[in-house]
Amino acid sequence: MTITMKLFGPAAQRIGRSEIIIHISAKTVNCRTLRLAMGQQYPQLAELMPSGRLAVNCAYGADDLPISEHDEVAWIQAVSGG
Repeated sequence: MTITMKLFGPAAQRIGRSEIIIHISAKTVNCRTLRLAMGQQYPQLAELMPSGRLAVNCAYGADDLPISEHDEVAWIQAVSGG
C-alpha cells in the first residue's frame, strides 16, 4: 500500500517538502502501523513523533483507525505559544 502524507511546520522543514510517500507491505494499515513505517522510512522525523499526531480525513486518528490509500493523511505537529 502507498500512502501520501501531508507535512507542516518542523516536519516539512526537516524533509524539505510538504508531502511524503510511505510504502507499507501490509494489506491493512492503521495509524499505528503508518507511524511505525513513517519513522523507519523517514528517520529524520522520528524525533518529532512523540509530540505529533496523525489526522485522517480532517480528524485525529486513534492508533487502531484503519487507513486506505484514498484517505487524506497529515502529520500534525504539536505547537505552543502565547
